[in-house]
Amino acid sequence: MKNAAFILIVFLFPLNSIAQVIVYPSINDSKVLGASCADLHFVNPIVIGHQLNVSVFYYASLIDAQNESNALERFYEPVSNPQTIYVRVDSNLNNDFAIEECVIDSAVSDGGPPPGISPCYFDACDVDGNGSEIIYLNNLRCKYDGYSFPTITFCGSQDNEIETTYYLTENDAVNETNQVSPIYTLTSSQTFYRKIKNTSTDEFLIDDLLNVNLVSCTTDTDLDGIPDLAEDSNKNLLYDDDDTDKDGLKNYEDADDDGDGILTINEDYNNNGDPTDDDIDGSGVADYLEFNVTLSLADKKFNRIIVYPNPANESIFINSKDDLDSVTIYNVTGIAIENVSFEKIRQTVKISTENLSQGVYFIKIKSGSRNEYHRFIKH
Repeated sequence: MKNAAFILIVFLFPLNSIAQVIVYPSINDSKVLGASCADLHFVNPIVIGHQLNVSVFYYASLIDAQNESNALERFYEPVSNPQTIYVRVDSNLNNDFAIEECVIDSAVSDGGPPPGISPCYFDACDVDGNGSEIIYLNNLRCKYDGYSFPTITFCGSQDNEIETTYYLTENDAVNETNQVSPIYTLTSSQTFYRKIKNTSTDEFLIDDLLNVNLVSCTTDTDLDGIPDLAEDSNKNLLYDDDDTDKDGLKNYEDADDDGDGILTINEDYNNNGDPTDDDIDGSGVADYLEFNVTLSLADKKFNRIIVYPNPANESIFINSKDDLDSVTIYNVTGIAIENVSFEKIRQTVKISTENLSQGVYFIKIKSGSRNEYHRFIKH
């Protein structure tokens, strides 16, 4: 039995949140006995959650976070115990961001090796049963397994000096041969070695021994059509740390993961029995994880837009109680195939569907700051 000293970084409350950017709460316990600093990036997958096209930065003060100045480096030693810092998540597509307060507190854990050291195993759910699954090695959270620990000098590394690579054997990691992609197609149980290197000093850590098993999965606690192990919106192969709508229920316990009032099982807009492959706004995030994407006919809160006739033959009409800005038609794979913008104020429009093949389509209707999605059938 060993005692492991580690750092707890607890995200407490939202200070600023704009649009859809979110900071998810997390605990950083990456500083184990033998390490000279904490790895702030250890919790990045948890902080980001399901979000794409965002960046994460840590700051010592709220003013620094608001002004985006004096960002902390990845490897960080707290200046006091406890210490309050701040995490900021920025959209890479616009000016949206969110900030939350963090408390760094030194603590001691008993009961064997530090969590994540031994064993460091993950199960990847083979959702469609085809014998393979894509995994994201950069998102797997595992602490040092005894190969090496961050020294005082390594903890002084600047972020732009750090390089992270992955290998299938320890020898390859040491010699930097046969590197594998961090986005890896898993076809069987596999061990990975993660090497974190300072490219200026050549000092490195082979710090994580990642063992990933490809498994079948059928247990579905919330009966939402997605197996528990696949309810992994942050892609870290841990299904018990995902709560997309922050309602206190983990996604595998929550029948409405994004809190939009539409049950996850009903966000299967292409009707193939799998909500995870529906992305009608083409954002790269499945619709059941995005609050802003719903089919308004199923949402009782929206009754201001009517699309008719449905099914359609040569054209469809859109009638709105508010001014219409634009209309975009998507096919079932989320590809935009037609877009119409309106320069003049319009509340009723006619859209030709003559060139569309028979099938199911989605139409995004932008009216002011609100987007609504409707499904229609072309005969």
